[in-house]
Amino acid sequence: MSIINRKQKPPIFEIAPDRKVVELIVPKVYTLDNGLKVYVINAGTQELVNVEFVFNAGIWHQDHLYVATSTNSLMKEGTQNMTARQIADELDYYGAYHDAATENDSAFHGLFTLNKYLPATLKVMEEIIKRPIFDQNEVDIYLRKRYHSLLVKMEKVDFLARIHFTGLLYGPQHPYGRFGKAEEVLNVNREDLVAFHKKFYRSSNCQILVSGKVEESVIDLLNQYFGGDDWDGPVISEEALFEIQPAGELFHHIEKPDALQSALRIGKVLFNRRHPDFPGMHVLNTILGGYFGSRLMTNIREDKGLTYGIGSGLVLLRHSGYFYISSEVGADVADVALDEIFKEIALLQKVPVTSSELKKVRNYLGGTFLRAVDGPFNLIDRFREIHENNLDIDHYYRMLETIQKITPDEIMELANRYLSVDSLYRLKVGK
Repeated sequence: MSIINRKQKPPIFEIAPDRKVVELIVPKVYTLDNGLKVYVINAGTQELVNVEFVFNAGIWHQDHLYVATSTNSLMKEGTQNMTARQIADELDYYGAYHDAATENDSAFHGLFTLNKYLPATLKVMEEIIKRPIFDQNEVDIYLRKRYHSLLVKMEKVDFLARIHFTGLLYGPQHPYGRFGKAEEVLNVNREDLVAFHKKFYRSSNCQILVSGKVEESVIDLLNQYFGGDDWDGPVISEEALFEIQPAGELFHHIEKPDALQSALRIGKVLFNRRHPDFPGMHVLNTILGGYFGSRLMTNIREDKGLTYGIGSGLVLLRHSGYFYISSEVGADVADVALDEIFKEIALLQKVPVTSSELKKVRNYLGGTFLRAVDGPFNLIDRFREIHENNLDIDHYYRMLETIQKITPDEIMELANRYLSVDSLYRLKVGK
């Protein structure tokens, strides 16, 4: 038996954009009796299945603040045939896990369960999705809790920076930029929730994603519980478009006299995953602030000691997207941190990235991608990313190709094209 030499580092291999090296599974598509599409990735080794019900029912679709999130959250708090306690007890009895979330563009309900308990747990999901009653007592409890939670969050500089920043980028009336005071959650009423559910939580506005070790009986079960016309409704017409109306001034300061730290946000409206420059900006963002070894972390945390953490990111939405840099720093060094951030951006615009740094970032992004496609649950998440943007699986191969082939000059050109100082909004919340 050979002995491993632990003093010698294992070799590092680049992740090539080759279908033979990285093979991504395309879901198999089924259609239920009512026309509802089901996308299945059968790649699990354990007797576990994940079923996600995805609806075009995100914040974008609401007419009044907090209605979309409140509707989705309250659907499990009592139905025509089950109380909230019965729902929780039933899922707990079978060791199943139910999750619900509302995003900017969509909302979903997810179920993790053992295969043998899928018939029983899908019956519970049918109740949650089709027959919530929005009991007035449950609504009142939820809204009061949400109100007090928002009051606490509104005292935190990072939360204030996050909600106000998107308002600067998109305008206070745009769905991606609109936010309200904590008191406004109390204006939500039961009739709003019932109407929102009736309009958007319909089979014509739903897709089902299934992943794990998927048995042949799953489609029959889904058809039994969700393939009928008892929850049909009109197809949602073309989604309304909203004009982006950004703030006129680039620099904004929200005063919080008692804050020990200041929250910083810098960025601009950019584009989403469909844009041809997205793969290159993904690499550029990683270099600037997208991982722990990034330039912003190295300079502002490690060298200057101005913050515990700083990062940048690309937020990818269905109708838009934006670039941001965020951090919390001591109130007395906020302006110094801003200066250092812009110095790092200027360096990317003027000095080509070295081959050693680019190699490190390529290896990091390659490894991150492999983790992101490891296993059926991650694979179905990657499918959802491209499916919601009308892209195909080749999108990820183009991403890998850009990661491996982008040049320092191309990165520098992207930095000059999209990160001009005169185009970046700056928000400071604190002293």
